[in-house]
Amino acid sequence: MLNHQSYRFTATLIELLLFTQPESPHRVLSAFVHHLTGFTLTDAIDLEEREHPLTNNTFDEMRLYRQVAEGDHLFEKSGGTCNAY
Repeated sequence: MLNHQSYRFTATLIELLLFTQPESPHRVLSAFVHHLTGFTLTDAIDLEEREHPLTNNTFDEMRLYRQVAEGDHLFEKSGGTCNAY
């Protein structure tokens, strides 16, 4: 079951896309996830490479939103690799 936090994330992401850089959706998503959790998404790097770089304004808008969680507790570091649980 989804809670209000998932809706907040989705609404905020849509707001960031519409009012900052709609031509760079994958970069905005990756940067926003990293800002909120510290986790780096790596599944759309090839798509991000075709998009415009993010502007300082986009990063400034993201900073208005506080982190919702730290992602470190989801992984076990072992020999330079991370094992997801």
